[in-house]
Amino acid sequence: MGSLIAAALARAQEFLLEPADPPPSPAPALAPVPLGTSEPAQVVVTGLSRGSGATTVAAGLAHALIVPGSRSAHLIAIGRGSAAAAPTPPGVVRWELPAALDDAREIADYGATLARLAAGGGQAAVVWDAQAEQVNRAAGVMKACDAIVCVAEGSAEPSLCALVCDMLGERYGRVLLVANRVGDVDPWTGRCPVAIPEARLAAFLLARGRKPSGALGESLAQLATLVEAAHPGAR
Repeated sequence: MGSLIAAALARAQEFLLEPADPPPSPAPALAPVPLGTSEPAQVVVTGLSRGSGATTVAAGLAHALIVPGSRSAHLIAIGRGSAAAAPTPPGVVRWELPAALDDAREIADYGATLARLAAGGGQAAVVWDAQAEQVNRAAGVMKACDAIVCVAEGSAEPSLCALVCDMLGERYGRVLLVANRVGDVDPWTGRCPVAIPEARLAAFLLARGRKPSGALGESLAQLATLVEAAHPGAR
């Protein structure tokens, strides 16, 4: 299937060069719901470009989805290097994706089995950290997940990023655009539900296994409520 993000970008370029049909009416925005419902959660986080910070967002989101005593959080990387070098906040369990797993359906089955085993007597939140060029392997997970989080660099073109996410939403639904390391929030207003400000120290600490704090922590908590709202049990 190739890179889903690259394909979406190609379609977006065609869209900009050719007349388009009238866009469909936007779906109603998901209303945030308070954390603590302890529903199971599964979300895929991917970057719209290299260096967007999607891995940091995935790790921080996993931490934000923890409900002490009732829901654990688990992080699975698709296409990353050594898990030992990746950020793992306190309370989050990182899992290695078996190297033999390449088929999208098998990977989705692996995630479902992991969630059942990891939940124990409670529930589990599973966050998939998928590189843009590996989203073909995550296709089965993306179809079954509660939400897909697309992370854009704050300096990217907001309208193009929103267009790509709309196209992904036509295929999968439940796509949330997150702008990361945003200096000027105005261009992103109305185009993404969460804009994470530049927070180098907080990101540095998170990358070293510390709890997300400050503006970064608040933005990740906001994103977690939107993921909660995307769960069928919250509708």
